[in-house]
Amino acid sequence: TVGIDEEGHLVNVPRLPVGNYYLRELSTNSAYILDENEYDFSIDQSHEENVTITINDGEAVINELKWASVYVNKIDSQTGKAILSKDFAFTLYSDAECTEEIMTVAGNTIDGYAEFELPYGTWFIKETSAPQGYRLSDEVVKVEFNDNGLFVNDVLVEAEEDGYYSIAYNNTALPSDSVNTGDYTPISFY
Repeated sequence: TVGIDEEGHLVNVPRLPVGNYYLRELSTNSAYILDENEYDFSIDQSHEENVTITINDGEAVINELKWASVYVNKIDSQTGKAILSKDFAFTLYSDAECTEEIMTVAGNTIDGYAEFELPYGTWFIKETSAPQGYRLSDEVVKVEFNDNGLFVNDVLVEAEEDGYYSIAYNNTALPSDSVNTGDYTPISFY
């Protein structure tokens, strides 16, 4: 079995006679998709010390990361129904304190969700713009994608039939006598 070191060089290459050979990946880091392609290479002269073997005509062989597609669904906490036709946004962070912003995703106002494509790792999602008429939530959702699946707040979540994972994110409606001040703090009329 041939391995690859941290710099991407082949290691543990056995002494091979002149000839044509095929190389196929048997295992990879669990965060990557196994490359099922076969790559050919040849040895044109007798194997010497420190022979460089060129694979794939010198083109890079790149493994693809595994990704999880996650829908964050906006739900009205009183009705239990999706909040539609209203602008909102969620932000993805790399830390639980929500100081290291990765990206902000605007919500899909037709279906009531924001979509994230997440690689292996631990991420934090927080609402950063609430739908009009709703209070901005301070809830931070921890999402971890690893070899065992996708976990939301440390609970395993099963993928739906379409391969997406769904997270319900509740919003509380503002009182009807309040004014939208931009910071979603209700101000009542007297």
